[in-house]
Amino acid sequence: AEPEAEPQGERPEGLDASLPVPPGTLVSATPESSAWEYIYSGVTSDEARAFADSLKEMGFKQKVTVDSDGVEQWYFQSAEWAIKLEETHADESLRYWVDPISE
Repeated sequence: AEPEAEPQGERPEGLDASLPVPPGTLVSATPESSAWEYIYSGVTSDEARAFADSLKEMGFKQKVTVDSDGVEQWYFQSAEWAIKLEETHADESLRYWVDPISE
């Protein structure tokens, strides 16, 4: 029997249990000063949008910006979290920054 691939949505280090896990394969998890940056590979545009929609359904407010390189950045905010998603079409990667909002 083939060993099974890691289950979809395995929770990476540092990601709060209340937050969703992105699609794709975790490439890196990097702690920054207060935030964590996660990079996932193999994420299609549709998957990235579905993930963004799941955050909206959780009650996050969404704001979309496009930077000078044409990279879409999606910002989400709730009372507790500030989240930024950045999808790169060229290599189908998704960057996911999670920053707790301190009281």
